[in-house]
Amino acid sequence: MAAAFIRHFLREFFGMYRTRCWKIWTASKSFVAPARPCGGANAVNGVINIISKPAKETQGTLLFGGASSTALGFGGARYGAQVNEHLHFRIFGKYDDHEAFSLPNGTDANNAWSMGRGGFRLDWEPSEQNRFTLQGDVYSGTVHQTFTVATPAPPFVGLLPDKGGLNGGNVLGRWTHTFSEQSELQLQAYYDRTSRDLAIIGEARNTLDFDLQHRFALGERNELVWGLGYRATMDDTRRSFQLALNPDDRTLQLLNAFVQDTITIAPDRLKLILGTKIEHNDITGVELQPNARLLWTPHEQHSLWASVSRAVRTPSRGEVDLSGRLPGPVPFPPGSYIDVAGNPALRAEELTSYELGYRLQPHKNFSTDLALFYNDYDRLSIPVPGMPTPGFPFVLPFGFDNELRGETYGAELEATWQAASWWRLKGSYTFLEAQLHRSAGLPPSSEDAEGESPHHQFQFRSIFDLPKNFEFDASVRYVDELTSYNQPGYLALDLRLGWHPQRNVELSFGVRNLLDNRHPEFSPDSFVPTQQTEVPRSFYGKMTIRF
Repeated sequence: MAAAFIRHFLREFFGMYRTRCWKIWTASKSFVAPARPCGGANAVNGVINIISKPAKETQGTLLFGGASSTALGFGGARYGAQVNEHLHFRIFGKYDDHEAFSLPNGTDANNAWSMGRGGFRLDWEPSEQNRFTLQGDVYSGTVHQTFTVATPAPPFVGLLPDKGGLNGGNVLGRWTHTFSEQSELQLQAYYDRTSRDLAIIGEARNTLDFDLQHRFALGERNELVWGLGYRATMDDTRRSFQLALNPDDRTLQLLNAFVQDTITIAPDRLKLILGTKIEHNDITGVELQPNARLLWTPHEQHSLWASVSRAVRTPSRGEVDLSGRLPGPVPFPPGSYIDVAGNPALRAEELTSYELGYRLQPHKNFSTDLALFYNDYDRLSIPVPGMPTPGFPFVLPFGFDNELRGETYGAELEATWQAASWWRLKGSYTFLEAQLHRSAGLPPSSEDAEGESPHHQFQFRSIFDLPKNFEFDASVRYVDELTSYNQPGYLALDLRLGWHPQRNVELSFGVRNLLDNRHPEFSPDSFVPTQQTEVPRSFYGKMTIRF
């Protein structure tokens, strides 16, 4: 039980078990070129692909604003213009102010938040061969939350309401040079600063990232992409009785190189993609991540693809350098707490992933995709208990080690149907099964993560374009129970009515979670120092003007 408690806690505050990959140049289902391996370690279970429109596609002025039963207000503005034939820009600003949700007993959950953000994008194309992009944004906000924390004096546990500050900013510059239709060079530099000031820990982090990639054709059947990358993250943290990172500040560096070859075996019919990435990080050293993908299109209505790849998740700063005191869960003696220490000798977690997919498009108005996957995990990091310290308060030490392995497997099914020119239907279903296996001597709770994700999820959406410039959208979704949290499944329905009284004006009204007054969607472990909240039914109105 204590191991599960620590795992859930560290997910909340350090993102240890989240996977991140901010750069990807291909989607496994579409094989869009140019292609390259994912932009770094820790892209173990998925990717986040963020693409912003060029400034020339967002010209003019856009204003929007509204309110809802859970938001005091939200709004924003965007303006884009053309300086000359080759130079376009846009600027934007937005603000959100959200009220707190409720606890299961109906009282205020103290989780209100507000956030303001502004930014710009500048695109310059001095010639057909060269494109330059400069973009950035800044943000600042506050978040309310209540922690259950260990304290240095009796009763050694207490509630700590907090109003934390969040702020940061980033800037990105990119130069793209086109040699020909088959050859392109891209150089990108990125800087990001984030700051988080919470009652139990504070952190300021600076990240520098440089990326070079070159795509070119080699003969008639090979398209190669190669590249180099460098990233440095520098943090400065503030410690408390409950949490600390040792040392308080640290710089971590990551170097990588990759190469990938897209081989056309049969034109418009069969392609093979082979690639690998090699990285060096300051925690586990050198890591190799190869991948292979095969795409077969026997007919324009049918596509099949298969892939096998190896990925790693390098240990986080929390797993390596953490020093923390957490309140002891039941059935620990009153006044006890858990002492958690990082492990600098942790190794990278390993994943071997197998995927198989099929796309069918029997008609231009209907398409469906099926993807099957099997993931084999090894050397998973888990909190491991040590020998307790006698006396009062009772202290149980925990460290980290690569003592867990497991498998996940399942399927994803998606379909889109344009039933009529005015009616579109979209649906999806996901099945996921997780099985974990602990090393000898570890408690059964070490495998609790098996129930932290739903086995079944589905979503269905209907989009109507009605007469008189009206729109009506309906979305229903189901999420299965989370057994590790004793969290029941739920069914939710969202409705939206939109109206365009003029070509450049849109009014929309909607309701979220229509079927329940409120319901929980995520329930942390009962001893995790964050409160369980419930998502309420909410009504909203929004107005958008473009000119």
